[in-house]
Amino acid sequence: MARGIADKRGAILRAAIRLFGAGQFHGTTIPTLAREAGVAEGTIYTYFESKEELAFKALHESSAALEQELVNAVPQQAEPLEQLAFAATLLLQVAEDDLERARYVLCVEHESYLGARATEASALPGLVEFMVANAAARGETKPLSPSVLVALWLGVVRAAITSRVYGALEQRLSDVAEVVSRAAVDAIRR
Repeated sequence: MARGIADKRGAILRAAIRLFGAGQFHGTTIPTLAREAGVAEGTIYTYFESKEELAFKALHESSAALEQELVNAVPQQAEPLEQLAFAATLLLQVAEDDLERARYVLCVEHESYLGARATEASALPGLVEFMVANAAARGETKPLSPSVLVALWLGVVRAAITSRVYGALEQRLSDVAEVVSRAAVDAIRR
């Protein structure tokens, strides 16, 4: 891709992450996206077939980067609950570097506009569920289904990110990552 093309596509993706991450998917029009990205309306259709396809690609590409960081950073030899603490800490540190991307990937309910494709776009909940299932198999978690345990764990991480985005948490996420990751693990620990 030529530099100009990558810049336009990237600007469109960033605009989508910003607007959709703020919960404005249904209220965002293509003209609004174009204005936010600084491109002509037709340019969006050059790269994406529809607003839904743009949302899917934005989620897929943003999630893939987070997923790869998790796979690379979480020690495979660690106990499952330790892996979950590492994962929460990493997500919070990465979130501080790009709050808009973190809010879009972790704090938005994508199913409302992507349906089942949301699961296809992001494997992140599946990675967390894998770690939670390993902890549950060892009897280390509360006696709840893995999906409920994942929702509890992610709920703590999401609450910290959302609090930071909206100014309720003044400290940097990287500064509170250890405390929040401990709270996320404690939410599911037996």
